[in-house]
Amino acid sequence: MNRFSRRCALLAAFALLAPTCEAVAQDYPTRPVRVIATSSAGGTSDIFMRALADELHKSLGQPFIVENRPGGAFNIGARACAEAPPDGYTLCIIPGEPLVFNQFLFKSLAFDPENGFEPITQLFFITQTLVVSAALDVKTLPDLVALSKAKPGTLSYSTAAVPLGVFIERLKKDTGADLVRVPFRGGGEAVTALLNGSTPVGFYGIANVRAQLEGGTVVGLLVDSDKRSPLFHDIPTCWRRPGRRNRSSRAWRRRSPASSANPDFAIAT
Repeated sequence: MNRFSRRCALLAAFALLAPTCEAVAQDYPTRPVRVIATSSAGGTSDIFMRALADELHKSLGQPFIVENRPGGAFNIGARACAEAPPDGYTLCIIPGEPLVFNQFLFKSLAFDPENGFEPITQLFFITQTLVVSAALDVKTLPDLVALSKAKPGTLSYSTAAVPLGVFIERLKKDTGADLVRVPFRGGGEAVTALLNGSTPVGFYGIANVRAQLEGGTVVGLLVDSDKRSPLFHDIPTCWRRPGRRNRSSRAWRRRSPASSANPDFAIAT
């Protein structure tokens, strides 16, 4: 993306902050803008982007058309974004997987994660929560671990992102939990499976399951931060023991956890 198109995209991203900006009104956009969402319909980023697209349409006078391109660990949407003309008329909302993780998980990628995109801004940050169907009658993480050991191979889980899957796999290693991963293309589909009981354990953005947590159809076991969520203060946090590195799903933003033969995953009280 060249300097002009990056400027256009930045103007679009911040149009809500400066709706009367003369440059925005006169220079960009002059035609509809394509917005690629790498998640499926109903996921947090999809919902957020559609709400933002509506406001951008009102502010800038041109439609921002959201196009869902889920699947392939977000690689399908990322490729579509990378192959779009670099003219500022394709904006993309992309998570960390295709930009950071997937180059180490796939033999090859159909796009360049380092040079194929022009960063604009981080639109939002999601607090993740580990939840279970209320039908399991599980109230705490130790309860879930005990149930999974008592019924090996029968409890499945889903996540909408690679880091969350890595977190669960490390949790399994540290606690001996027996959970089977079921892949989904996005958070919306994963939450549906949670609610119908086919995949009773999930790790999602808290916004994906807010209504279900409030309604009591799912139970929150932890949030992946060092502070409790102001929305659900009763859900404990994933914290670090003294002398141990962070075990949260956000650890990749800092540095890799230290390997240890002794479990150091803990839940704050």
